[in-house]
Amino acid sequence: MVNHGSKVPDQFIIDQSVSQVNYNQQASQLTPVGMRQLYLRGREMRRRYIEDPSQFLDKLPNSEQIYAFSMNKDYCYVSAMSYLSGLYPSGLQQKLWDNQTQIAVPPIEVFDRDQLINELDGYPLLQDIQTIPIHSNAGNDFSMLFNPQDSKQCPIINSIQQYNLANNTQVKQIMQKYQNGIIKFLKNKVNIKKDFSIADAKAFADEYFTNWFEMRYTNYTPIEEEINEIKAFMKDYFYSYKYSNKTVQQVANQELFKNLIFLFDGRAEEVVGKNDNSTVHLKKQKYWYHQVDQDYLASFIAALDLQDKQVPLFSSSLVIQFYIRNYNPQPVVSDYDRSDYYVKFYFDDQPVKSSSFECNENFECSWDLVAKYFEGMKLNDTITGQKISDLKQFCFSSLNMQAIDDDGDSSPSNVPWWLAIVIAVPLVIITIAIIKIIMIVNEKKRRKREEQEAIYNRLTPQTDSGSSNIQQQRRDNIPHSINAEDDVEHNSTI
Repeated sequence: MVNHGSKVPDQFIIDQSVSQVNYNQQASQLTPVGMRQLYLRGREMRRRYIEDPSQFLDKLPNSEQIYAFSMNKDYCYVSAMSYLSGLYPSGLQQKLWDNQTQIAVPPIEVFDRDQLINELDGYPLLQDIQTIPIHSNAGNDFSMLFNPQDSKQCPIINSIQQYNLANNTQVKQIMQKYQNGIIKFLKNKVNIKKDFSIADAKAFADEYFTNWFEMRYTNYTPIEEEINEIKAFMKDYFYSYKYSNKTVQQVANQELFKNLIFLFDGRAEEVVGKNDNSTVHLKKQKYWYHQVDQDYLASFIAALDLQDKQVPLFSSSLVIQFYIRNYNPQPVVSDYDRSDYYVKFYFDDQPVKSSSFECNENFECSWDLVAKYFEGMKLNDTITGQKISDLKQFCFSSLNMQAIDDDGDSSPSNVPWWLAIVIAVPLVIITIAIIKIIMIVNEKKRRKREEQEAIYNRLTPQTDSGSSNIQQQRRDNIPHSINAEDDVEHNSTI
């Protein structure tokens, strides 16, 4: 899974008359720098997987072994083309036969056809360029597998993120820090066209970083402090704001997790002789290339819960390798057991571990534990507790606040449990003390009334039975007292 190469910023926040930065390409298009990045990454993968003595992949493109997929974005398509040009460079094409050169033409008039054919020197394409099929979800109006982070694709994700931005104390503090940091000291150096929202801050960070990375500034030299501030903002933007919420991680990645389970389980089952029509194509498939953008890769890193979450830079990659523990070159038909397999994760060539499933000291993560975690990322309806089967309907539904408030890291107050106890205990003690004081005061008033009544009874003449009955009725209407021992016991119980 590879991030695109360097590209022209999506929008320009910095006044270009001040920055003096210009691109020959249009907004969001891959630059020559980006093409070179992906080409060289492809060449390195060729050295590791094709030219290596183990020869994991065939030297010539084999559609049964490799499957390339790209997100439906121009800079992703061009990135994938550049990468695959490195994986299978020129010099691999087979020449046409002499008697084929005259028929390998379109049914239209081609100007200078003979000259062009001579320049091809018998090869299908000029300079013997190799082509690899790149698959896409273009035309699919709803594809959560390959474009789940787009707010148009799944509006509820944006609703959750905006809810967190407005109600999550930690998120608000982080964003406020950067408003007081990045914007404050850069406004004095580059002309910012408008006040910043969180979306503007991200666009500005992209533009500023790309201009610096491609060495495009002519009248301004960014200092290390500024670049580090931009990088820190990008990390917090992805992992403390945009993809910090568990529900967002589930929505954005559950289709990808399901696909990974299908690929790895299907591959293993075919190796042990299952021969299922739905997975027979995986028997020979060895390499699945997914060309993505920065948001897609960041959301996947967040959902994997990697211990050290890094921001995907231009052409960064996350590689997942699938191993069998005891390989048998002559496998026999047997039951498939996930525990016989393990996976390893690499971010830009560095092995990484997740905090959500166990991996050993060699970064080997048992596939049964990883698959269980992937399956557990399926989204539940917070009301019914059932797995959500219609993800499209969920994406276009209204935001259920319970889904957010029940998510531990996204409560509006965001108060740690220990701090809540520290605050609550004194309040409870004070409340109990106030209740006791009120009870004592009321008890003293009651006893005083009884004493006054007793004095009155002694001073009142008892002349006849009628008077005695009246006096008895008066005593019956007075609340009964309890002795001192009962008072003590009663108060301690309260």
